[in-house]
Amino acid sequence: MSPDWTIILAGGAAGLAVGVVAGLWVRRRRRSSQGVLRRIAWHQLEDVTVPDDVDGEIHIDGLLLTPAGILVLEVRRVEGTVFSGEQLDNWTALRDGGRAVIRNPLPGLRARVHAVRELVPPEVPVHGRVLFLGDMQFSGDHPPEVVTLEALAKEAGVREGQPDPLLAGAWQDLKARARRVPASPKG
Repeated sequence: MSPDWTIILAGGAAGLAVGVVAGLWVRRRRRSSQGVLRRIAWHQLEDVTVPDDVDGEIHIDGLLLTPAGILVLEVRRVEGTVFSGEQLDNWTALRDGGRAVIRNPLPGLRARVHAVRELVPPEVPVHGRVLFLGDMQFSGDHPPEVVTLEALAKEAGVREGQPDPLLAGAWQDLKARARRVPASPKG
């Protein structure tokens, strides 16, 4: 019995089309988030380590130089409805009958903010946010340090002009201390 090549080719073409559309959607979402970050920050660093105050290093997803100071970002990609709480060890994301457990990112964020504060002058404000990306929503209230891209854009506003000299100098010092994390090889 020979296979019906028309059905096989049609199925392959449909699969390819779905893959292309999904890839374009992911790229558009990534460009959208990068666009928002460029509007709110003069400069940004992604995927770096900085020294911590215990003779080690700590990984940071993103650092932004904004009018409000230096913003430390912990980025999470999440789909579904997120149930969170500042005092909970684990958070849960529910989607399509499935669930994902997320370790509470706030203690890690606070450690990263502390490490950055130790590297800049005390008068330079350092803030931190856990940025949730993806098709998600929060169930009820969530900790104020946790934001979506839209909320971050509203909170930060649009940068104008140039950073003041204190912020610019602190950024240059921080940038000199930050080390880019090498990309892991694709297997």
